[in-house]
Amino acid sequence: MTDAPYLITDTDRSETRERAQQMAALLHLPYLPRQGRSIAALCGTSRGVFVVEQKALAFYAPGSKTAFRYHPSSAIPRIRDASKGIADPLLVACEVQKGDRVLDATLGLGADALVLSWGIGEEGELIALEHSLPIAVVVCDGLRRYQSNRATIDAAMRRIRVFHADHRHFLRHAESSSFDIIYFDPMFVHPRYASAGIAPLRALADPRPLSGDTLALARRVARRRVVVKAEAEQVCWGKADRLIRTHSGLYYHVFEAASRS
Repeated sequence: MTDAPYLITDTDRSETRERAQQMAALLHLPYLPRQGRSIAALCGTSRGVFVVEQKALAFYAPGSKTAFRYHPSSAIPRIRDASKGIADPLLVACEVQKGDRVLDATLGLGADALVLSWGIGEEGELIALEHSLPIAVVVCDGLRRYQSNRATIDAAMRRIRVFHADHRHFLRHAESSSFDIIYFDPMFVHPRYASAGIAPLRALADPRPLSGDTLALARRVARRRVVVKAEAEQVCWGKADRLIRTHSGLYYHVFEAASRS
């Protein structure tokens, strides 16, 4: 079963059928017309199903009754507050500047990437990596199509460039000092189940923790700093140069780039 491919299907509507076929060709995945078949039946013959809906893209994993869809989550109120001069802990930790080149090495739902993209402005560049194909595809599609009715936020979404990639491989081959800031938000060991948006994501996400070797690679590739979100003040990959606590009790660990140490 795990060797079966992901499938792409539609909602039995002509407008979603054409787009589903185009997406299947782009991703080199099989397209299967819905033709009244249930999601459970389609999941039973695959690793999961992408359903092209009229306004969104949904992903169903086998055995799951909950679809994974894109939503900007906390990013919109955070950007709204930041635009009023209220400090966002992530922007403070990263010390972003207009025109920065930023790497979000663990895209996930993309809320932090969106805040960073807004922070660096249209002169900046944000590249986001995601190791999970379903997450990368759904979030990338959402960043291209979601309408927040706020021009600056929609523009920040569209500027994010998403790649399905393992950040370890990417960092090993990246040039030294090629990004101003590198950001990590690895999955927490102890999930915060109160966050409903994380529940469907967790089953799809890369469970591997951040390692000291990966952090060292990131510090080589970063021009200014590496920032890691963590659930604990003490972590196994070394003492940060700066520690910033959020209102929700999480921590941003700030490491200066190797070239600045």
